Amino acid sequence: MQLDRHPVIAEPVSPLNLANLFTFSRILLAAPVAVLFLSEYWVAGLILSWVAGLTDFFDGLVARALNQESRLGALLDPIADKILIGVIVVCLLLRNVLPIWFVAVVVARDVMIMAGSMALLRREVHPHSASYLSKFNTCFLGLALTVAILGRAQVGWFWTAATPYFLIVAAALTVASGAHYIYVGLKLYRHQDQ
Repeated sequence: MQLDRHPVIAEPVSPLNLANLFTFSRILLAAPVAVLFLSEYWVAGLILSWVAGLTDFFDGLVARALNQESRLGALLDPIADKILIGVIVVCLLLRNVLPIWFVAVVVARDVMIMAGSMALLRREVHPHSASYLSKFNTCFLGLALTVAILGRAQVGWFWTAATPYFLIVAAALTVASGAHYIYVGLKLYRHQDQ
């Protein structure tokens, strides 16, 4: 994670743009994803989850290509990610797909990041971009959840057998990513006091 004391953009950009539309769609898709998983339509829920996840790629791509990077987009993008991931892991917990310890790790990290980001924003320290560790963690978390869902859907013995190992690695990456956020956040917080 890299943070900057300067605004994300130099000039105002309308919040009503295509990039932010992708971000809003990710938030809206969390509801049907929840319905599908709670109804145990595993494959349909998985497909829609990946469609929602892909909007995270397209909103950034469109924002850079069309110069639509806005303050609203920078704030909503991580919130949309955490809403989608939070909805998925909680629904999978309720359907006994994920263990409670795993969900606690994922949710605790996201709550900690949001709380830290709010504290930094109050000091006019604005998020700039996610670290490579955070991006890798998000990708591997998506992979681990996919494996767990396919295991629950009983599409093959491999997915069921592999699920615990993927969850352990994903949890370790989540903790490491969270620790990195804390380190960088505290460093910036203290630096501003000097």
